[in-house]
Amino acid sequence: MVDVKQQYGCEAIAQLAEDDASTDSLHAAGAIERVVAALLIHRGDARVQIAGLQAVKFLAESPVIRPHLCQLGAGEAIVAAMRQHTQNEYIQLRAARAMHAVLCDGNESTRARLVKAHAFTPLTSALIRHTGTRNMFTLNIVAHLIADLLDDETCAALTGAGVEALLAALTAAGATAAVTGPCLAAIVKLCCGGAGLAAELATDGACDAVMACARSCGGDPTVHACAWGAVASLCRDAGNVARLGARGACEALGAVLRDHATCQQIQLAGVAAARQLAMHDGNAARLAAVGCCEAVVAAMNLCHGDADMQQMAVSAIAMLAGSQQRAAQFGVPGCWAVLSAVRAFPLDDVIQQRGNRAMLALCSLDSNNRWLERTELAAEEDGAADDSRQESAFAATDAGSTETSA
Repeated sequence: MVDVKQQYGCEAIAQLAEDDASTDSLHAAGAIERVVAALLIHRGDARVQIAGLQAVKFLAESPVIRPHLCQLGAGEAIVAAMRQHTQNEYIQLRAARAMHAVLCDGNESTRARLVKAHAFTPLTSALIRHTGTRNMFTLNIVAHLIADLLDDETCAALTGAGVEALLAALTAAGATAAVTGPCLAAIVKLCCGGAGLAAELATDGACDAVMACARSCGGDPTVHACAWGAVASLCRDAGNVARLGARGACEALGAVLRDHATCQQIQLAGVAAARQLAMHDGNAARLAAVGCCEAVVAAMNLCHGDADMQQMAVSAIAMLAGSQQRAAQFGVPGCWAVLSAVRAFPLDDVIQQRGNRAMLALCSLDSNNRWLERTELAAEEDGAADDSRQESAFAATDAGSTETSA
């Protein structure tokens, strides 16, 4: 039986909460407690759930009210609504929007409460269901929620079925950047979040899905960056390094770095992927063959003031320059790029250490080694000349001061 009073009460609060000027009054009047109580007490009443979830969504848009909602159990009420009304699309959509609103500031306590309430279970079901129906609007919201809920502490709560659902959504026919972006972000987090889930992604299917997305993401720089970030993350598994190489990842990466030579976002993700792929010697040769050595140097020059890029690039060069042929391909431009990075970031231990390893790899070639020796000698001579000029200037200043005193 529908509880009309509760339904209408929640609807009225939702309408008032749309106006920011009313939120303080609603808070003072106890509206938050009443809405959450209505959701928890009338779990089987679809109309109360729809109205209450809408009210939570609008109330949670206030940064003042949002933490109180979470403390009172709004997150648990949202998850309960999704789990109990799996076939009601209105409730599923309203619940997803309400969850997105309460989670929008990334509060760790809210994230932990939602995960503890088993939020991944209904979200995985929704992801599977809407992938099948190609409902991209709801799919976008659900994919974002899964990505937002994942962190180092919560990754273990996502089951293998959730991983498979993400991969299916990634390659769903008609999937847009709004869907593939959060799916890729979730995959990156999963690769970094624990050995168990990383193993779930050490498969042909995961590599196929990510590479299909990397090839089909068009000109959207954010999705390109997410796709190649996912490739780099998948390479945390040694088996995936070989799998991706066999699927043409090196050749595709060379084309992306060349075609998007001025996009720093894509260049950073691409250089990170090159570094990881080059851990396999066969991949290193493939990358060199499609111009990735030159592309990494160009990226360093493009982002010369970006420490993250320099860290990633000098490490990529250390991996790529593992043979004299590839060291020759880098040549003087590669040596100069590494030396410039080391000089530009003298206090960055990562750049110093990785830069030294890169220079050692490059200097396995005699011509590169001779260039470095001449450059260092010239720098020492310039330094000595500067010291001499400074001493002369100080002497002249002292002499002038003596004459003035006399």
